[in-house]
Amino acid sequence: MVVLVNESLPKIRRVMIRGEECCVWELQRQTWKTRHVKSFSDWDIIRGACDTI
Repeated sequence: MVVLVNESLPKIRRVMIRGEECCVWELQRQTWKTRHVKSFSDWDIIRGACDTI
């Protein structure tokens, strides 16, 4: 899935996944790495709180 996102949106560097478990996929040195994070809301994303996740 991340490969498809990268092809469609080549400048994207972070993908945030929210569900039963939340995680962030980040592009680091041309490799996608994932890490689990606490839950976040749409409002957290809008106000920029997730920029430091």
